[in-house]
Amino acid sequence: MDREILGAADARPRSLERDVCDQRARIRGRHLGTAASRPAVRPRLEDLGVSLILGGDVGGTKAYLGLYRVLGGKLDPVDVKRFESCDFEGAAQLLAAFVDHCGQRPDRIVLGVPGPVRHTPVKPVNLPWTIDPGQIASAVSVAHVFLLNDLEAAAYGLLALADEDVITINEGEPDPTDGFPFTS
Repeated sequence: MDREILGAADARPRSLERDVCDQRARIRGRHLGTAASRPAVRPRLEDLGVSLILGGDVGGTKAYLGLYRVLGGKLDPVDVKRFESCDFEGAAQLLAAFVDHCGQRPDRIVLGVPGPVRHTPVKPVNLPWTIDPGQIASAVSVAHVFLLNDLEAAAYGLLALADEDVITINEGEPDPTDGFPFTS
C-alpha cells in the first residue's frame, strides 16, 4: 500500500487504534463550557480547590442532578434529585431550581447532555431547548460550567467505581488486551 496516500508522514502503517489514541490525546481536557471552565490540563479532584460540585445527566424526559461535597479526593452526596425535563423552559431554569432546592451554591457544574457536544450552545437531540453554559452560569452564579456528551459522562463515571460497586453478570472469557467494555 502507498503510505503517502494513507497520510503517514512517519512512514509507519496507520492503525485505527493509533488514530483514535492520537485524536483522544489532542482533545483530552477540552470540553465545552464557559471560557473560565476550559483548563489546558484536567486537574485532579483534590486539586480543584472547590468544596461543592453539581453534576447531572440532562435527558429528553428526565434529569438527574446531584450536589456533591469534595472530601479527601472523593465525592460525598449532599442532595440528589430527579426532575422531569419538560417541566422547565430550559437548562438554566432546571439548574436554578435544583440550586434553590439545595440551598447551597456549587463551585462548578458538570452536565452530561444528549447528543454531540461540538460548540455552544448545544442543541440536544431530544429536547426542545438548547443548553448554553453561559446562561446556566448567569442563572446560578457559577463561573465554571462544563458540558459533555452523556454517554462520555457515563464512561468517565465507570472510573470512579470500586470493586464492590461492580457485579459479574456473565463470567465470559478474559480479554488479552485488557479492554474495558462499556454498554449503555
